[in-house]
Amino acid sequence: LYTMIPQIEGVLTLKQINNFKVEAIIRLARFVMQNNYFSYNHQFYHQIRGGPMGSPLTITIANCYVFFFE
Repeated sequence: LYTMIPQIEGVLTLKQINNFKVEAIIRLARFVMQNNYFSYNHQFYHQIRGGPMGSPLTITIANCYVFFFE
């Protein structure tokens, strides 16, 4: 599920939790989601789809996204 959550839509669901009006939270969450890099076979890659595996933020965003998607 985590790797299938759309990055932008997932981050935007944070605005819907208790009417958060803190733009800094959205900006920081977007930064984490859009700046995930990993290495494989001595090559570096930029993850452009889904959330970073193992990140506590990804769990929160995935839960928010599924809650509002339903």
